[in-house]
Amino acid sequence: MKKINEILALTLLILYSTLFLSITGFFVRLAVAAYFNVTRGKFYFDISDIFISAKAGAAAGVTLGVGLWVLEKINKYKSNNKN
Repeated sequence: MKKINEILALTLLILYSTLFLSITGFFVRLAVAAYFNVTRGKFYFDISDIFISAKAGAAAGVTLGVGLWVLEKINKYKSNNKN
């Protein structure tokens, strides 16, 4: 049962960090496009920006999720060895 909880925690960390980074990347690209619309009068945003944001969020989200999981395991190991 403990192994299932660890796999679930890893999966959720990867999923949440991927979603967060993808949505953040999308809104940053949208904000930059809105800024260029105000300053230059042309709105530089199309459907490919959504896919680029999703790909970048997936790549960074998996890395971040696994890294957070590893850090949690290291902290748990250190706290168990202190006692």
